[in-house]
Amino acid sequence: MQDDKQSSIVRPKAVPPMFTPVLTPNSQSSSSSSTMHSTTNRLSQQALTEIGTMIRKHDRDASRLYDCIGQVKVFSYNSNELRWENSPNIEGNLCVYEKQQIINNKTCPSYAFAIINGDKYLIQPITSDMVQHADKLRLFYEVARNDRREVFCLHFLTESECLRLHTLLTRCIHAIRTIEEQQQ
Repeated sequence: MQDDKQSSIVRPKAVPPMFTPVLTPNSQSSSSSSTMHSTTNRLSQQALTEIGTMIRKHDRDASRLYDCIGQVKVFSYNSNELRWENSPNIEGNLCVYEKQQIINNKTCPSYAFAIINGDKYLIQPITSDMVQHADKLRLFYEVARNDRREVFCLHFLTESECLRLHTLLTRCIHAIRTIEEQQQ
């Protein structure tokens, strides 16, 4: 019997799953049924389809929706002024999804998360060198961009949402590293 808390989130796998042409939640999840029911209660199938369509407008390679978290706000660290800044007022629902990319003529999964609110959006690829740290209502992450490291903070409404994203990002990063090791 699976722990309900552990079985509600779709876990990315190191082996690429079957391609899903339209973003839909993976119903064959090993995650808990209570979280899936909670997600289903919050977001109807129609809403999930609309979210999938919206993500595909900004990222055509998106193939599978893993999780959605409501009301996340993005801050970026200004290293010149040594202060946090509200990233062009980007806030809204955060969705973690799988993308399909071709490496050495093989289709391999990669992962990203998106925060989309009207014409303002952030698409953040999840990479093997992404560094992250969760602290109650905040998740800090560092990525390489334009030959330099940038630091961002995602602010959540609840600790459980922050922890849920932290756990999912950790699994995605591990899956990417496993794929990279297999390709070497």
